[in-house]
Amino acid sequence: MANRIGERMALAGGAYTAEVAQVDKRTWDSVLQNFSDAVLMQTWSYAAVRWGEHNLSHVVLKKDGETVAAAQCVIMKVPFLGAGMAYVKWGRIWQLHRRENNLETFSTDGSSPAGNICAAFDRFLGLMRK
Repeated sequence: MANRIGERMALAGGAYTAEVAQVDKRTWDSVLQNFSDAVLMQTWSYAAVRWGEHNLSHVVLKKDGETVAAAQCVIMKVPFLGAGMAYVKWGRIWQLHRRENNLETFSTDGSSPAGNICAAFDRFLGLMRK
């Protein structure tokens, strides 16, 4: 389901890329280790038990090939409607260890690359509906 569909998209004129649903447990755990704002509830192991592994998806935002932000998404389908919703429990991670926080990465106004994480999920969910 969610983690079998993979997509990579360019954002902000190609300076950033968003990788949607392309990570496995080992990769996600490795991503989390790079961020000081990651919490236990964002680990694959916790979320798989709490929400079901088949209900998880991930977005990894990269700039020049380096991971700068990420989000774990819980996908919930509404029976009989063929629709559902996705939400990011505990927020996205963006504060890299031993680095100055980059507010451009955190911004959610849609004009920043990380603000487009939502657009990446929207596009991903559109693929799921097809």
